[in-house]
Amino acid sequence: MKLFIRKILGFLSNIYPGAWGYSCCGRCGITWRFVVGHSTDVGDGGGMFPLCEHCWKELSIKQRLPYYSALYDSWCISGSSRHSWSDIQDAVLRGG
Repeated sequence: MKLFIRKILGFLSNIYPGAWGYSCCGRCGITWRFVVGHSTDVGDGGGMFPLCEHCWKELSIKQRLPYYSALYDSWCISGSSRHSWSDIQDAVLRGG
């Protein structure tokens, strides 16, 4: 499905009352209520999923990095990051 259409679906999923309060894919914006996130194991039982499975499969490893970086930055701002950027980057570069 084209990214443009997925972004429209993302907008609609964010205004759907049953999805209020859900986070979403960093690329298409569809909430986790409607898509499955691709979980990347970062170690120590921790992981992250900035992309839905569909978007993750469409992107190369290098194209995925900005989405992981953006989620990591938001965690740093909120003080909830358990891992270093280098741990996350290594996990992404391994194809996780």
